[in-house]
Amino acid sequence: MPADNYADLLQALYDSEIHFLIRAVWDGGFEWTLGLDPGLPGYAEGCAQTFKEAVQQLTETAIQKYPDSLFALGPEKYEQRKRERGPDRN
Repeated sequence: MPADNYADLLQALYDSEIHFLIRAVWDGGFEWTLGLDPGLPGYAEGCAQTFKEAVQQLTETAIQKYPDSLFALGPEKYEQRKRERGPDRN
């Protein structure tokens, strides 16, 4: 997926059921969070000066925090991993 296609990257995160938020802060850049609760695994937060940087940081962090997700693996590897794990471990 091209790195400049932000809408598709964010849609892919959403389709992978990964919670995220990007917020514009006037004169403060863009803040982002991954996950719902700081106390839960997979949670991360950061900030960037540009929207492009925020999306890049968010997507890189999602791949690190959720390496077995549809987002990180892509559809083919994700389905293969599901088959390998069996019906009880999706």
